[in-house]
Amino acid sequence: MRKKKTLKRDRRLQLVNTLRSMDTSAMYIKEIWNLPLEGMDMFRNYKTFWCFLQKFNILYKKNEVQAKIKNLDTSSMTMNEIYSIVGGKKKSLVNLLCEKKIPYKRVIYRKK
Repeated sequence: MRKKKTLKRDRRLQLVNTLRSMDTSAMYIKEIWNLPLEGMDMFRNYKTFWCFLQKFNILYKKNEVQAKIKNLDTSSMTMNEIYSIVGGKKKSLVNLLCEKKIPYKRVIYRKK
């Protein structure tokens, strides 16, 4: 069991070194994920690969939505107002606001 963990750790470190030797700063996460590199098969989904990049400080091109939101004061804006300015996919915007804990004005629609 211990040897298996050591092999996995060695594969990860080898992948980290490979990615750091490349210029990944102009690539989106999915583009990096699709590179034919040894060790990429250990990531089962996008989220685990994203966590891997975060943990080892590997540079990647940020989503344009993230860049646009960074410059906005969203605390007084509703989701639809933010969406009309930023664009992109609405579900991705909702996920981003929740994950990054970005404040926005919540509107509750009630049936009459």
